[in-house]
Amino acid sequence: MARAGEGAGDQLLALNCAHAWANWYNTPVELEYHWTRPEDFKFVEGDPERMAERTDLMHSKMLRSELVTIEHVWGSDVFEYHNTQHNDRLRGKLNPKRWFFPLRDEALHGNRGIPFGQHAGAAEWEFAEQPTQTKSIAVWDYAKNKHPPQEIKIVREYLWEEIREKLAEVFPDHKIIHLTYRDSFEKAYSTIRDCQFCVGYDGMWHLVARNFGKLFVNHTHNMAHSHSHTNPLCSAFRTRQVLEYIELLGEEGFFKNESRVASKYHDMRMGYYGNCRR
Repeated sequence: MARAGEGAGDQLLALNCAHAWANWYNTPVELEYHWTRPEDFKFVEGDPERMAERTDLMHSKMLRSELVTIEHVWGSDVFEYHNTQHNDRLRGKLNPKRWFFPLRDEALHGNRGIPFGQHAGAAEWEFAEQPTQTKSIAVWDYAKNKHPPQEIKIVREYLWEEIREKLAEVFPDHKIIHLTYRDSFEKAYSTIRDCQFCVGYDGMWHLVARNFGKLFVNHTHNMAHSHSHTNPLCSAFRTRQVLEYIELLGEEGFFKNESRVASKYHDMRMGYYGNCRR
């Protein structure tokens, strides 16, 4: 059972948890996904897909998707956040539940048998399709979001315009594709699958990059949160150092090494769950 979130990262994290659990225990998993919203909900009128349609599309692209089934539960208050979505301090104080996992023998794997979390890192999985690399870069920020992201993700020195200018300067032969939440999941998925690397904030399409093992340059206020939770092998910065790093990526040897490390870490995590496809 999980609290459904409108964010792409929330949805992919829930799917990663369900698939990682299914593979770790070699058992089918039913993900009961609890929405506070009605069934026909769209976050912004005119969006290309309803929220549950996006979740189901994400699920259809996951490796071994047949191991997991999704049941959408509408108008649920099981995981009520008490209006703390954008107040980190109050949310930390109230500590509303986000998951209910099946109980397992702690002897199997500490933390009640959950094969991810504080001691093993956030759940990770991958898509059925293999990533490629074309001369393109995927970029996203939160300028066009309906609501601002969590406080810990908002940079005090807003460098996104300079980041885009630096990418165009360092990679003049690359197509720079700007993504927003108003894009379909299909567009974001295919763009990230085929790009050389991604640049974004700690949200939106970041777990698509992680599930493909792509290098992710992350401009965020809280680097520790990114490294410990959302994408441990991202290159995270909260200062102008992000511009210097992009400059370094223009050196072929440096880029190849950074990209290789991100991919190898993802392969290691898949091996941890017993998925040794590559």
